[in-house]
Formats: sequence, structure tokens, C-alpha cells
Amino acid sequence: MQEKIPAEYASDIKKVIIGNKIKDISNLSFLGYDKLASVCFGDDVEIVNPTSFYGCFNLSEIVVSNGNKFFKVSDNVLFSYDMKTLIKYTQGKRNAFYEIPYHVENVG
Repeated sequence: MQEKIPAEYASDIKKVIIGNKIKDISNLSFLGYDKLASVCFGDDVEIVNPTSFYGCFNLSEIVVSNGNKFFKVSDNVLFSYDMKTLIKYTQGKRNAFYEIPYHVENVG
């Protein structure tokens, strides 16, 4: 059974470390984490669902473990390991402009 942090506590969390052995980040996993600014992926994360970080408007930092063979980060933007798919542009980035790199073939 999956435990969920009660909403009254989740809204105060600013950093989440997703440890090894966690493979899949489900849809809406971080709904209600209003102050979440940083997330760190462990070695084993294979799947990040499209709405995993829905509503995380302050998310500005994504870190991926060097041992992770599924994802990479460049300029706090999450990409597939081969850098062909842009998975997550952090909502907390306040850039007026972002140019999708030439090597990207898919935006997810």
C-alpha cells in the first residue's frame, strides 16, 4: 500500500529526494506540494508520468543521480537519457524564453 503525506504537511515540503528502488513516479504524485522547489531522482527511477508534478509551480530544480540510466538534466530541464525527449520544463523557471535544443525530437 502506498502512503501519502497528508495535504496539510505536503504543502510545506520544499525538497523531495526520490530514493533508489523507486521506479515509477505516478500521475499527480506531488499534487498539493505547493512549495516544492527541488526534486532529486535516484538511480532506479525509470518512469515520470506527464502529470507527476502537476501544480508544482515553484519547482525550479531537478537533480538526477549519476547512476540513473533513464534521465538527464540540462539547465534544470528533465530529458530522456539520450536527450531526444524533453520530459519536464520546471514550472518554477522564470525565463521569458527557452529554446528547445536541436537534438530534441519529442516533447512530453
